[in-house]
Amino acid sequence: MLCFMKRSFLLVVLVAGTINRGVAQQLLWERAELRAGANWETACAILITPNNQFLVNGEYRLRQPLPPGCGQVPQWHTYQVRDLNTGALLREQHGRLNAGSWPALAQSGSSYWAAGNTAVCQNGLRGADYPLVTRLSAQADTLRTYQLGPISPQRYNRGILVSGRDLALSGEYQATPTGSQRAQFSLTLADTSGRLRGFFSYPRQPYAVDYATDLVRTPRGGYLLSGDGTTGMAGYQHLLLETDSLGRQLKQRLIEPLGPDFADGSRLNGMCNIVVLPNAGGYIFSGRADSASGPLRRRVAYLMRVDTALTVQWVYRHPTSTNGNGTRSQEAYKVRQLPDGSVAFMVRDVRGIGTSDIYLVQVDAQTGQHRATYTLSSNTQLVAQPLDWKWIGDGTLLLCGESQALGVSNTQAYFARWDFRRTPLATGRQSATAGAELQVYPNPVPAGQPVQVQIQLPSAQGSVELLVYTLLGQCVRTMAVPAGQREAVRLEGLTPGAYVVRLVAGKGIVRTQSLVVVP
Repeated sequence: MLCFMKRSFLLVVLVAGTINRGVAQQLLWERAELRAGANWETACAILITPNNQFLVNGEYRLRQPLPPGCGQVPQWHTYQVRDLNTGALLREQHGRLNAGSWPALAQSGSSYWAAGNTAVCQNGLRGADYPLVTRLSAQADTLRTYQLGPISPQRYNRGILVSGRDLALSGEYQATPTGSQRAQFSLTLADTSGRLRGFFSYPRQPYAVDYATDLVRTPRGGYLLSGDGTTGMAGYQHLLLETDSLGRQLKQRLIEPLGPDFADGSRLNGMCNIVVLPNAGGYIFSGRADSASGPLRRRVAYLMRVDTALTVQWVYRHPTSTNGNGTRSQEAYKVRQLPDGSVAFMVRDVRGIGTSDIYLVQVDAQTGQHRATYTLSSNTQLVAQPLDWKWIGDGTLLLCGESQALGVSNTQAYFARWDFRRTPLATGRQSATAGAELQVYPNPVPAGQPVQVQIQLPSAQGSVELLVYTLLGQCVRTMAVPAGQREAVRLEGLTPGAYVVRLVAGKGIVRTQSLVVVP
């Protein structure tokens, strides 16, 4: 039935001793903004768009008076377009009333997808919650908005994944407001036209409380959900759940990332995510755990790698002495892959006195060994939280989140861009994914018609192949592709069904695209 990680399981926890400071980088610009009439605003997710701009999914909370007819929920979605060179606001669209979660963004071709939740107001009070998915243009125009799945007293979507015409959402579901029915992992499957394919919830056991915060596709075409799980008063731990492509549960693991002395591992941490390693190498997760022993509870940031069987390979535990005395706790944020094959995640120090600092911590993806730490502290803000960040191909880094200035109690939306072109991050070896493209069209395609596959892999070395797999992992096509130029190839003779098209250079998966052949 369910398989859980026992407390006796020996975790290899790698603790960095002396911090290797990265070469100095430069802050190009930063912005902290709060709209008129609001007392709180945040930027939760960003995506780079054409014309040297970026798209923002955020939220803000109004001062009095509250929105009519909804009690204590004065919180709204916002979609913004900003200039990448300056951070200046170019265009904004106000979304719907927000039920209070971390909105997310995903991209598929020229469309951008925003996930969030909306509160239903009943008799002047907040009633049920239901998730919304909005398709946006690069200029933040709302193209379509979908309500997917049932409305319930507690229903949140915290992760979104779009691949071709497939749309998947991860979150939590609670059918009743009280009683033995507790929060469960949920998975919503749909297509990009808004047609619901299935809604699934995964009860674990009585009194279990589970929250899914992110999801990715697995090498076999299914889904891996990551989040938090607890039973009774045992504290939250890192919960992983794998399904097949139809949402049927395959396996589940409850993991104590830092061992039994640290409860609340990754507790309610929607700020963290999953990275899929190439060539079925497994997954890397970011998170934080709270100490369960001693008079002072400390919060420690960590990275964890598991293989495709969900067995822990290594755990990197970031030391709390990053910036000398006064650091008492840490927050962990999103992990991303870097061009040289390593990974990095954002860490924020929380001190008893004084400002907090943001760090970009680089870790070897294969061994979990610490490589370098770069300081990204604000020049103008007392406290800043980096809720999302993106590595840009020119050697710069863009981040967003929220901040507070000295002497100001209101929380502002925060944006910053850092120049890493004089650091090893930008001068190191570039991976074969740089500049790669894989486009499959038409998709879906009627059976008997050819599929056009457009490929560009300018930095590839050695052999390059195009492979087509069924969702059961059977390879049905293998084609050699010339490297270093744009190529167009045809796929023919595929029977109706769902497929995964992969572009492979050397030993690594460079790009993946789903394909559906209809009767």
